[in-house]
Amino acid sequence: QQKIKPNEVITTNKLLNLLDADLMNDTYQEPDIMGMSIEDKRFMEIANAKCSLIDGHFELPLPLKTKNPQMPFNRSQAERRTLGQKKKMRSNPGYHQEYTAFINNLLAQGHARELNNEEIPAEQGQVWYLPHHGVLHPTKRKLRVVFDCSAQYGGTSLNNELLQGPHLTSTLLGVLLRFRKGRIAFMGDIESMFHQVRVAKECQNFLRFLWWPDGNLEDELHEYAMCVHLFGATSSPSIAGFALRKAADLAEEQVNKKIAEVIRHNFYVDDCLKSVDSIDEAKTLVSDLKDGCMCGGFRIHKFSSNSKDLIKSIPMEDRAKDLQGRSLSIDDLPSERALGVIWDATRDVFTFELKPMTKQSTRRGLLSMISSVYDPFGFIAPFMLYGKKILQDLCHENVSKDENLTEHYARRWDDWKQQLDYLPHIQVRRSLKPASAEAEITSKELHVFCDASNIGYGAVAFL
Repeated sequence: QQKIKPNEVITTNKLLNLLDADLMNDTYQEPDIMGMSIEDKRFMEIANAKCSLIDGHFELPLPLKTKNPQMPFNRSQAERRTLGQKKKMRSNPGYHQEYTAFINNLLAQGHARELNNEEIPAEQGQVWYLPHHGVLHPTKRKLRVVFDCSAQYGGTSLNNELLQGPHLTSTLLGVLLRFRKGRIAFMGDIESMFHQVRVAKECQNFLRFLWWPDGNLEDELHEYAMCVHLFGATSSPSIAGFALRKAADLAEEQVNKKIAEVIRHNFYVDDCLKSVDSIDEAKTLVSDLKDGCMCGGFRIHKFSSNSKDLIKSIPMEDRAKDLQGRSLSIDDLPSERALGVIWDATRDVFTFELKPMTKQSTRRGLLSMISSVYDPFGFIAPFMLYGKKILQDLCHENVSKDENLTEHYARRWDDWKQQLDYLPHIQVRRSLKPASAEAEITSKELHVFCDASNIGYGAVAFL
């Protein structure tokens, strides 16, 4: 975005300044109206006009595509889906218990409410019922009730009627790169981020659902409504991003500008990744960040760090689960996931963790295996190139997705696959600054190398 004059010599300092500007400007700023779609403009008009702070939380309406949508009456669909859950609950008491606890928690926190008899009748076309079901998290083994905003009825769904909104969060790679700038790193997570943004009452009829009081399956189904924005609604990420930016504006007034900048530049949706150069700065930052997020009703918790001193300064209830009950004087720090990247906090390195994979020797199996390796930094791109080359050759030869590989390709795949076992041994230092350098860094150089061949091309940068 910076101007470069014709025939200008690009010095190292100029290049570094361009890089710094690029890293800082990849996040949300007030959107350029000229560059937005008509629907995104409409979303921003609704959000700016109707956003309000009530009882410490932002309240925003559902960003409907039309002011007066005419929704088909889909109560029968929601009832059928709910009764389907009833059968599962009768055969699985544990599932029933966790499901009931989840709904009761929504009601206790004010995230949902039961409708009274006067509220149940609604204007025709102005009500929508959300089917729901339970989903068990594969690693946390924790049940979450998911409201199906994409459920189709009468040719439409709630998501069909909602504006998605513009992208109002920092880029994933930008947040990860900034996470590498300092020697002391920490991560935090906003608790139930979407549920911290309230839905205007006039929109709650579009978020109705059916449930049994206290989970009593012998009772009649009652009508409830969600009072917060939902995980699964197409508009919720932009709504939550908009509210978090509003919280940053308040934090700039009520806490300090530095915290406002952290909220604007170091969050990817509900995850905060930040690094600084001193333990004292980190302690102050964590404390002020909690205050800054609370300006918009967002509670940040589940903190982890590569510094035991910083962790000790954080209340036990605000630490990551794996750090609660851990003896910091004896035990190593656990490995964490930094936006999906494995971070060994004890050694302060990024590494790779591969689960055992048994894939059939087909083009589909190869694609599945390649896609399962998560590498946003591109650390192992040279290695992954070999697997992608095999896949490219199979495509060029029009090998079908489920056809068994010939001996030639099966051998190439096996040779490459065996090397996957070495990936967990790869370690890349998180901090870009030398661990031994305690003095201020007075100069820095960026070295970039590129190469290409008939097979592939790539670039690597060293700071």
